Amino acid sequence: MARGIDFMAEFPLELQHIARKKNRVDPLLRPDHDDGSDNNKGVVALPESLFIKAIETTGMDQIIAVLQQQQATILNKWTDEYNLCQDKAGRYHKGIALIVPGDMKLQQDLVKLNHDSPTAAHPGIDKMHKMLLKQYWWPGCKEFVWQYVKGCVICQANKPIMHRNNPPIHPITPQEDVLPFQTIAIDFIVKLPESEGYDSIMTITDHDCTKAVILVPC
Repeated sequence: MARGIDFMAEFPLELQHIARKKNRVDPLLRPDHDDGSDNNKGVVALPESLFIKAIETTGMDQIIAVLQQQQATILNKWTDEYNLCQDKAGRYHKGIALIVPGDMKLQQDLVKLNHDSPTAAHPGIDKMHKMLLKQYWWPGCKEFVWQYVKGCVICQANKPIMHRNNPPIHPITPQEDVLPFQTIAIDFIVKLPESEGYDSIMTITDHDCTKAVILVPC
């Protein structure tokens, strides 16, 4: 601390007191500060796009409640088969998930809302299915999610392939009593340093009999 004082003593500084009302150094730290410019009018700290999911989800729940009333017969059959229950409002649930009757367009909108929104960030199949089960459920919803995620263009273009497919090997079976060069394999060695006008080599290999190779400059 003493070294700091000695250092500051080298400069011709003069300390002056400024009243708090006149000090505008920290206006962002003072909620009561108003300089009269009204520059925060109509400014929202978080844009509505971040809350659109909550707004749409509320609308979806209302649509689902109406569909449940229209398809009450089917839901009554599902009650014992899938162990469903009803809340005080008469809506059907499986655990905490709201039951979505057979409306493919609505089911697709629900998956899209939980998969394509900016806050969702295109989750994978398992994560997407677990997220959906916290809100909605219908018979075969896991398969529905699988098909949707597999068909998502953004996921296919950007998500890394963690387990690449290993195509089966189909070897060429040798023939019996074959003559030399009756079955051949051809390949090219390219982008070689040019020599006498040639920069590639075609290889012709006797596949079954002698395994001999003929090299042809190209």
